Amino acid sequence: AWTFPLIITLPLLITACATSKPKEGGSASSPTAATSTASLPQNDPFPRVTWSQDNGTLESTVRGIGEKFGGSLILMNGVENRSAGKLEFHQTNFKDLAYKLAENAGLAVQECPSYLFLYPATYEPLRDISLVGRLDPAFADVRAAMAFGSNTPLYNAFKALSQVVGITIVGDNAIAEANCGEISLGEIPIQDALEAVLKSARVYSFEVESTNEYIFFRAPANTQPATALLSAETLDDRQKALLEKQVSVVLPTPPDDAARIELASGAKPLGKVVGSLSRQLGAPVAVERGLEELPVNPAAFHRVRVSTALDLLIRQWLVPEFGYQLTSDRIVIRRK
Repeated sequence: AWTFPLIITLPLLITACATSKPKEGGSASSPTAATSTASLPQNDPFPRVTWSQDNGTLESTVRGIGEKFGGSLILMNGVENRSAGKLEFHQTNFKDLAYKLAENAGLAVQECPSYLFLYPATYEPLRDISLVGRLDPAFADVRAAMAFGSNTPLYNAFKALSQVVGITIVGDNAIAEANCGEISLGEIPIQDALEAVLKSARVYSFEVESTNEYIFFRAPANTQPATALLSAETLDDRQKALLEKQVSVVLPTPPDDAARIELASGAKPLGKVVGSLSRQLGAPVAVERGLEELPVNPAAFHRVRVSTALDLLIRQWLVPEFGYQLTSDRIVIRRK
C-alpha cells in the first residue's frame, strides 16, 4: 500500500491523504503539499481527544480538532456557523465530544461505523444515504483520510480525491455543484468517505454507477445513456484502438507540476478546455458550433480509456442531446 499526502489552502482549507493498492502496471509517486498550515488527518476515526475552549463556531471547532487529532466527524452544510459552546475534555472518547458538540449546537448525531454525522433533526432522511454494495469491487481496498472546508463544491472534492487516491470520481452537473459542510475523516474505506461527503452536502437523491474504471454520481433525472459514442458501427480498427487507449485527464487543464492539485471556482466553457482535452487524449477534439458554452466542471480521470473519458465528460450534462463521433482525423463533440 502507499500513501499520498495533500494539503491545499484556498479560501477553504482542503486536506487529504489516501491509501490504496495501485492498479497493475501503475506506479506510486507522492504529491507534495502546495500550501501547508496544518497537520494531516490521522488514521484513527475515533481517537481520544483533549480539547478546551470557551466558545467558537462548529466549523472552527471541527477543523481544529481534525487538524490536531484527526478523527471522523462531519457537519451538514449550513450548520457550520452555529456555536460549539464551552468545551472542556481531557483524554476523552471522541464520540463523547461529538455528542457534546451536537448538544451545544442543537443537532442530532448519526453513528456510522467509520464516522459521526452531525445534522439538524429535521434532515432525518440524510441518515438513509448509503453506498453499501453500490461500488465496484475494484474499490474495496481503497481507503482515504481527508478534510474539506465547509462550502467546498463536490466537483472540487471529487477532483482532489481522484488525483490523490488515483481513481476516477465524477458527478454530473446537478450533483457536483452541491456544497459540502466541514469534513474531517480519518483513514476509512472510500465507500464510507464518499457516503459521508454526500450526506454533508445534503445530496438526498442520486444514482451511482461504478465500474472498475470509475465512480459516477448522477441525478435521477439525468437520462444520458451509458455511452455517448455516435455511429459506432462506422469505426475502423485505428479508431477503435484510439478509443481503447488508456489516458489520465485533468480538467480544465493539468497543473504544470503533476504533484500539485489545482482546484477551480467553477465550470469552464467547453470551447475553452477543448485544446487541453485534445492534448491529454492525444487526438484532436473539435466542438460543433453552438456548443462552445457547455459547462465543464473541474474533474480528474485517472487511467481510463479515451472512450470512458469522453463518456464521463458528456454525461455531466443533464440532457441526452449530445454525443461524440470519430471522423477520419478528429473527435467531434456534437448534437445527436
